[in-house]
Amino acid sequence: MNDLSRNLININSILLPRILTQVCRDKFSPLYGSFDRNWWHYKIRDFSSLILQQGGYAIYCYYKDSKEYSSNNSIINLIKASAIFWNKQAENYGAFEEYYPWEKGYPPLAFSTLAIAKLVQERVVNFDEVSRGMKVAAKQLLNRFESEASNQQIAGLAALGVLKKIAPELVNQTIFDKLSDRSLKLQNKEGWFYEYGGPDLGYLSVTLDCLWDLYDFTGDQSYITSASRSLDFIYKITSSDKNNSIGILNSRNTDYITPYGIARFLKHDNKKIKNKASTLLHNLFSNISKNNHFLYAIDDRYLCHYIGHSFFRTSVLLKNYPVESFNKNKIKRDIFFDESGFLLLMSEKRSYTALVSCKKGGSLTLNFSGKKCSDFGWVLKHKNKTFVSNWWGDFWEIEKHNNFIKIKGFLTNHKENISNPFKHFCLRILSFLFGEKVIPILKELIIFKFNSKKAIPFTREIYFNKEMFKIIDTIQADKSFNLYKSNRSSKRHVASANSFNSEDFKIINAKVKVKELLDRTNKRIKVISIYRNF
Repeated sequence: MNDLSRNLININSILLPRILTQVCRDKFSPLYGSFDRNWWHYKIRDFSSLILQQGGYAIYCYYKDSKEYSSNNSIINLIKASAIFWNKQAENYGAFEEYYPWEKGYPPLAFSTLAIAKLVQERVVNFDEVSRGMKVAAKQLLNRFESEASNQQIAGLAALGVLKKIAPELVNQTIFDKLSDRSLKLQNKEGWFYEYGGPDLGYLSVTLDCLWDLYDFTGDQSYITSASRSLDFIYKITSSDKNNSIGILNSRNTDYITPYGIARFLKHDNKKIKNKASTLLHNLFSNISKNNHFLYAIDDRYLCHYIGHSFFRTSVLLKNYPVESFNKNKIKRDIFFDESGFLLLMSEKRSYTALVSCKKGGSLTLNFSGKKCSDFGWVLKHKNKTFVSNWWGDFWEIEKHNNFIKIKGFLTNHKENISNPFKHFCLRILSFLFGEKVIPILKELIIFKFNSKKAIPFTREIYFNKEMFKIIDTIQADKSFNLYKSNRSSKRHVASANSFNSEDFKIINAKVKVKELLDRTNKRIKVISIYRNF
């Protein structure tokens, strides 16, 4: 057994109790099998979030190859209970809730159905025990399509793929084929799938996991072709900063990457693809035993989601991990991804590597031989209004030149959405009456908001010289605005984001030299920032 596999097994044994703590384990309770601890234990939620029922599948993935699984009925019964509880909830009016009652959300529909269906496929649960819920889920999955968050749609398609195996009468083949074609078209020519307008490596890795599930249940090679293109994109984008995710440079700010879909490529026939998978696993997870790895900042809710079972499934695959096949051929050239707006600076003629997210106002991360620093743009405050430069959008205009890039757009006006009882009361009434029709309105309010009429013009010029990295920012705002350097945060709402990162306290390594020059007039703010190695 190699070190990476051994480390994963040890870490998974630590993660498992965190997942088990989330589930009601009292077999005499009517809440037995619920994974929403805030509902069954703390009593601070008035519904059980159904997406969390994936935790039952995670527990199965941990135990299935162990001697304890076959000899311990308590474990088997708990996994079954999670599926039976899912079935009861799926039959309710407005079922598939994640954030509020009667939501009819697509993520809980897609991911929880996929997890429970795989338990049926593995013969852990009898189909008859969950058949009523499966019928409700299949009907919705066949008649809905999530085009904005591709990982959810691919998960929904994967759930239908499993259902075709275990209950073919529930899935119309013609409709499935049309959904499959439409789902694969969500992939950009650069290899990434659309996540609220752009690429997000965290959700792309989740999509990879589900593409392999689709291949396993359908045998359709087109899913692996799609997955290999996504693998190539992740491989390139993560090259500038090993042992880290790219965080808020993503479209959805995720700080994690799931390993299962990557690890599956270790058995691929194509040696180049296999080597890329080996290199990615080494770069992203070789330091997983260190406490600053992103895995340790993932909250328990998302361990019950797809993240837990992705890690549990991976440790089995890595028992024969081919360490010797690491790809030693590093990327040695700059790459500009014109679709996603990422600029990867890897040329050996410079003393640093960098990743610039141009469609996020030029937010970037620099790496001076392991000494890391980031520049996430600016926050502008005016009375009770807040404007930010690091908002993902297609409104950014990008001019690429040989030794510099110019990014022109607007600061986005943001107002914090603060929860209160009245808002939740109104939301419950609306969701009870209109179900999933409320979701697009909520997305517009907290995810997609952008109003150019109220925006402030912003230009960032980035010069990448041999020994230093120079940024010139120009903001069309008068002296009544207060200017602040942006911290490591994004105002765009993403549920799985905002995990702790050491950059929350310090975004510039002490060994990186920084010089800033500020010039303000009555109508303009200009800042010149220079980064160089000591």
